[in-house]
Amino acid sequence: MKALSTLVLMSALTALNVQCSDPKHAAAKAASEVRPEPHPPLYTSAGASAKATFFEYHWHNDTEDSTYYLSFIAACDQQAAAILAFCDTTWVGTAPSLHCYPSMETKGLALKNTSPLQVNKDGRSAAAIANPIYATYWLGPQNQLLLRQILGPPNVALLEAGLAVVFNPTWQKHGFIYWKSRLANTRLLPGLPQLETFCNDQFQSPLLRQLASAAFCDFLIRRWGKAAFLERYATWRPEQQELLAMEPHWQDYLAQGTSKPIIPERRPTVYLKGFNFAHEGYSIYNGYGSRLAAEMLEEQAMLGANAVAIVPYSYMRSPEKPQPLPIMSRAGTENDESVVRDLVYARKQGLHTILKPQIWLGGGHWPGDVEMQNSTEWAAFFEHYTRWVAHYALLAEIYEADVFCVGVEFAKATLQQPEAWRKVVAMARSVYSGPVTYAANWGSEFEQLTFWDDLDLIGLNCYYPLSEASTPSKADLSGRFDQVLKRAKTISESFERPVVLTEIGFTSTTTPWLQPHFDGDGETYSGAAQLQCYEVVTEALAREADWCRGVLWWKYPSYPSLGGEKHTGFTPNNKPTEQQLPVLFSRLPD
Repeated sequence: MKALSTLVLMSALTALNVQCSDPKHAAAKAASEVRPEPHPPLYTSAGASAKATFFEYHWHNDTEDSTYYLSFIAACDQQAAAILAFCDTTWVGTAPSLHCYPSMETKGLALKNTSPLQVNKDGRSAAAIANPIYATYWLGPQNQLLLRQILGPPNVALLEAGLAVVFNPTWQKHGFIYWKSRLANTRLLPGLPQLETFCNDQFQSPLLRQLASAAFCDFLIRRWGKAAFLERYATWRPEQQELLAMEPHWQDYLAQGTSKPIIPERRPTVYLKGFNFAHEGYSIYNGYGSRLAAEMLEEQAMLGANAVAIVPYSYMRSPEKPQPLPIMSRAGTENDESVVRDLVYARKQGLHTILKPQIWLGGGHWPGDVEMQNSTEWAAFFEHYTRWVAHYALLAEIYEADVFCVGVEFAKATLQQPEAWRKVVAMARSVYSGPVTYAANWGSEFEQLTFWDDLDLIGLNCYYPLSEASTPSKADLSGRFDQVLKRAKTISESFERPVVLTEIGFTSTTTPWLQPHFDGDGETYSGAAQLQCYEVVTEALAREADWCRGVLWWKYPSYPSLGGEKHTGFTPNNKPTEQQLPVLFSRLPD
């Protein structure tokens, strides 16, 4: 997409009369007052001029308010000023370009990259999303352009990446010092001998890789002193023995300032009623993070929903072989920036948010087929899975999801390896401070799972058949669903935990009650049959509010044209069911 306009700003910030402040940062500012360890003065711009502009800024939109853009560039320049002060130098040379876009979609369509901040070091340019959703939380990498010009490229690449993040005091809201201390006891940050491999591993959380590299730079500066760090920055290449010798000091450093987390204000526990929000479009403009997806979140709220599950996916190629799980980053996928945008936007619509990462398997498989062949492979599977789900637990904590789901429908893995799953849950709790659930498949997994007591909510993906007849009466369907709820209530009472139907849904086919988990492809359309099933479930749930505390229907799409007459899939969009959703949701408890 061609930029609508380009505004080049090279004048002093004082002439713009802007301040690096944003009401969206009020919570972060308040939190900073109780950080376990403040940023030391050597990372601030004290004593240096913050008036000069260090980047050539380009604003790629002339139709939207640029107020936030001006405070965004003020933050960039304040970080640059701090770098100059730290390096005891002044600015010389040509300013690198920083191109700013007003939204994820605008940037993605223009560059085929939706990252909140991307850097082209060879081309000496960067591109960022300058809006209140990402705020200044993703800044840092742009500083590599300045560090490269001032200090040159280091032998150890993570020094450049880490030092760049050090100068953003609002990195992921609270700054790297806070997150270093928060995660010190989680074992998610590597030891020094493994650090470089960890930071180069594309399957590791990009947030943890940035954090680890920033913490390492801070560690070296504190250990060596600033002058020695700068002197050794470009040429240092540590031997393994040197790293081993520093390892005890590194562990002491990680533990410094460890304290209780800054727990965001959680909404009181309510009855969750809403949808699993499906990323159905992969063309940037029709999936998570798009304007269409925003409209669909607004629509869910208008239909009476008070909750939404955001569902990012990764994939496994085989259910029988352990493999690293990718964290999606390509534009158009359920990448971090799209998940964050929709988490934040959903909350603005008054929706409670559930972050529910899932695994997709091809070839007709599903997570319930995952079954390793020996203990070594099981250990490898859980190593891969734990580091993948830890990334989403961290996103849930940073962006204040109301509930976090640690897994979905691993029907064999949970029953065969319950203790390993307890460790996964413990890891999630060490990162995320809100309620935790697991979404079990209907049947044996839900009914035989043994670690419900480690969770706050019992999650049931409820696809129990409601009849074997082709034309059952509504009374027949209701009677069968009452039996399902009786079974679920028994589990709830046994473990003293409330149940949430983390998934339940029916296709728009003539017999959706026969096998509710089937997708309806090739079947005959019937909007009336879907609506009847919704009514049966809603009427029954309204009577069971004491132990069942929510329902998240499967599913609502990310763009409005998916659905309608003749669409036999699960969505109620543009079908008779949608017309009745306000009434159906109103029957459920608040």
